[in-house]
Amino acid sequence: EIGQDNLYAAFSNPTSGLLMAYQYSGTGQQSVAELQRLTKFVIVVVSPLFNNSDASSFSHTWEAKNIDAYLEKKPNLFHEEYGWHQSAVKIRLPKEG
Repeated sequence: EIGQDNLYAAFSNPTSGLLMAYQYSGTGQQSVAELQRLTKFVIVVVSPLFNNSDASSFSHTWEAKNIDAYLEKKPNLFHEEYGWHQSAVKIRLPKEG
């Protein structure tokens, strides 16, 4: 189970965790380039965990690899008791060519 103590365990630091949360929240319209650019501006974040010096060395590529490595070591986080369901869906796609 993910608790307050290990909430940012998959990341280099809490700042990277906050930036990755920004990347994958909302409309999904934030590109990797926009996320990298966000770290270069003055960012006012409510969280006391945000650290400007960590943000200056932030790398989306590195943090994505950290997430993958972290998840490989952990059991499936999408448990039914958290409301997740597994299902199969058929999706018809147009034929190319």
